Amino acid sequence: MSMRYAHFQPLFRAGRLLLCMASLSFLLLAQTSDPSRCAAQGSCPVPAAYGRQPYPGELINAFDRAGTNRLGNEGPSLPQIWKGYPSSQARLVSPYVPCILLKVIGYTESAGWKQFAADYGRYGYTVVSADCGYGIMQITSGMGGGAGFEPGRVAAEPAYNIGTGARVLIQKWNSLNVYIGNNNPYVVEDWYYAVWAYNGWGWVNNPNRNCPDNNPNCGYAFNPFRPSFNGSQPRSWYPYQEIIWGYAGHPPSAGFWEAVPLTLPSRRSITNPPPPHIVTPRPSHGSCSVVYLPAILKNYPR
Repeated sequence: MSMRYAHFQPLFRAGRLLLCMASLSFLLLAQTSDPSRCAAQGSCPVPAAYGRQPYPGELINAFDRAGTNRLGNEGPSLPQIWKGYPSSQARLVSPYVPCILLKVIGYTESAGWKQFAADYGRYGYTVVSADCGYGIMQITSGMGGGAGFEPGRVAAEPAYNIGTGARVLIQKWNSLNVYIGNNNPYVVEDWYYAVWAYNGWGWVNNPNRNCPDNNPNCGYAFNPFRPSFNGSQPRSWYPYQEIIWGYAGHPPSAGFWEAVPLTLPSRRSITNPPPPHIVTPRPSHGSCSVVYLPAILKNYPR
């Protein structure tokens, strides 16, 4: 199934989690533990679960296993993923999502890998956004059932939530009819379009949106996104996938991920609608212990 490039609201709203909260701290949202106070709960398809919020170090293994299809019964089943370009030469291979992307998307979506509205090591109810995004990966689509995963487990189990995020990313990759490089899932830079689609496949995330030539604060004049707390580079200036790329190279602190300086494609190469094929930006990177060399790609064992 191909996805049409159109302007529509994102399914996963990064940075706009209107949570049930008591107060806003410097880095994390301090939220109430009573889900009955959250306006979103009444209209969302699955009730919040009650559970312990893991420390970041407890979740790293789940991200790594989700990316390499090793969660087993702790996660949903993952579809095979297409590899190869042009499409006439593509083949289905074992499920895989770069671990760095899962970790960064989870951090961006849930302000610190928060499955539950509680401090690390404490108990609380599932983080649920105003548009019914659940947990670490802010899973929205399919939470009404019938999407090949168990919505109740998405709300209740951090590892299952992460695995569902991997499932969604593979589905985005498989459904697009635009490609980067050799369309190789083991090359992180080839995921630029799929990460874009995770938040909304449309003009809203085109890096050249609303950027007249005389505007120095957008489009080609932008410096790459670099996370900061001084407001010098507002996230609202950047499309979702460029925020993910920026965080990948600049972790928030120790205990989340090691910096990976992902390479962005040239903004001039991203038209409206995006071109059907662009080359892989260089240098490119592997993840999850997959080693990428200019002429050789060592795939994760299948």
